[in-house]
Amino acid sequence: MGVKDKILEELKSGPKSLEELIKVTGAKAGVVKGQLTRLEKAGKVEKTGDGKYKLK
Repeated sequence: MGVKDKILEELKSGPKSLEELIKVTGAKAGVVKGQLTRLEKAGKVEKTGDGKYKLK
């Protein structure tokens, strides 16, 4: 399972912070941030008011 798939799977259980997603994916911060940016642009993920990420 790739980093993007792990992020999407993890967000199914609710909003997560960048730090939480880095921890569960085991990927480097830059990789996770890049995937989150791509997922946001694709309209699959959005940032909450408290800085967490959630599925749209």
